[in-house]
Amino acid sequence: MGSYLRGKKDCGDIDYLIYKMELVEQDEINKILFELVLFLKRKHYIECDLTEITPTMDKFMGGAIAPNYSKNRRVDIISVAYSNLGASLLYFAGNGYFNRCLRLLAGKKGLHLNERGLYKDKSNTKLIESFSEKKILDILGVGWVEYKDRDI
Repeated sequence: MGSYLRGKKDCGDIDYLIYKMELVEQDEINKILFELVLFLKRKHYIECDLTEITPTMDKFMGGAIAPNYSKNRRVDIISVAYSNLGASLLYFAGNGYFNRCLRLLAGKKGLHLNERGLYKDKSNTKLIESFSEKKILDILGVGWVEYKDRDI
């Protein structure tokens, strides 16, 4: 997902974020992820698992293959509560170095940033923002960064 958003010609893996606007509880989204992975395995799109498949998982990592294509691709499917969509997009639009810089900047400001949100503390109990990428970047003092410019 990140490579595509950043305008790259090639990508190392394929990331999918799944969410549903009506569902705000992470557990509900995780159940959808579980059913989706089982469905994709039955249809032989997913050929190998790199994570345990459980109804409570919030991330699946594995190998998938498209019809009429001979090579497996690494695929990550992540369940995201709709309220955390901005933080997840920020995280998965990457790149890795950009993400590490943002997390370091957050830490220097006494904050904690992860794929679920920007928090006042490392215990992830005092959420500041999670829905809007732009708001998170503004709070960090960075301002909006176009996806193509996140490839640092």
